Amino acid sequence: MPTYARLGTFNLLNLISADWPYYDASSRYTASEFTEKTRWIGQQLDRMQADVVGFQEVFHASALQAALNQSQRFQGVQPLVVGTNETQSPAMSPGIGLAARGGAQLLGAMTAFPDSAKLNAPGLSVSIDSFSRPVLKAAVQIFPGVEAVVFVAHLKSKRPTLLDGESPSNQVHRALGSARSLIRRAAEAAALRALVVDEIQGNNRPVVVMGDLNDTDRSVTTQMIGGDPPFYKLPRSTKEQIWDTLLYSAQEIQARQSTRDLYFTHIFNGFYESLDHILVSQEFYGRNPNRVAELDYVQVLTDHLQDETQTMEDPGKLTSDHGQVVARLRLRE
Repeated sequence: MPTYARLGTFNLLNLISADWPYYDASSRYTASEFTEKTRWIGQQLDRMQADVVGFQEVFHASALQAALNQSQRFQGVQPLVVGTNETQSPAMSPGIGLAARGGAQLLGAMTAFPDSAKLNAPGLSVSIDSFSRPVLKAAVQIFPGVEAVVFVAHLKSKRPTLLDGESPSNQVHRALGSARSLIRRAAEAAALRALVVDEIQGNNRPVVVMGDLNDTDRSVTTQMIGGDPPFYKLPRSTKEQIWDTLLYSAQEIQARQSTRDLYFTHIFNGFYESLDHILVSQEFYGRNPNRVAELDYVQVLTDHLQDETQTMEDPGKLTSDHGQVVARLRLRE
């Protein structure tokens, strides 16, 4: 029986078939560019050495299959893909994917928010009731006899959402646009939390959330997804009920056992941020005496990222603007 399993998340940066426009008619890959991009993705997958990978920014399932086939590790593995529109031209809405070397069963593609997570409050009118991109839910065999429910998500970005008539050069308009994006991301985080709690509560089945959550590890929205740890003065029986629904951040686990924190997955305008995350339930948490495995090491592949404010070079579209995160699980003996 294998002792280790590796989980990864990978934002692919607009993976779409060759000669297919996306976002506007001028954005597309030539045949040679598509080959180069899928070859790079395959090489990264082999570097990651992951067994299960969640993908973001997948426009075409066939393009993801081509990238997997460029990898020795995932060659021939058929991915699960949700949220794509394979006939839309230009393509406007990328989807979500998952590839598992041991196979995976698609359990759902959640678009609508659960009824329990509709955002409302006195004096607050918010009509957001669906994810901007579907959340992929799958059953994945992590170890022989150890199945986990895996959610792959891509939450709303920080990019300002501007209304008709608003200008990106107007600083007040930009502030309002950023507030709209934050409200949507917060609503999506709350809805994803509801999906997690519904899946995790009252059982011993491991749960994993991975993907581009578009905010940092200690941000309010990322913390919402994982849940709040119990106050230390609470009785143990109350703490156990809360622990049952918590998710633990791979980044935080790694930071606590390292002498230096160099974790980042994205660079924009000179700012280094961690936007891509892997969160695990207590069944994979090392401090849980009843764990089945423990997350013991995290690797982030970032050597392809450039700080354009220093290099003054365009990194191009043939790699990715995100680092890849790999979390290693060690099976409990």
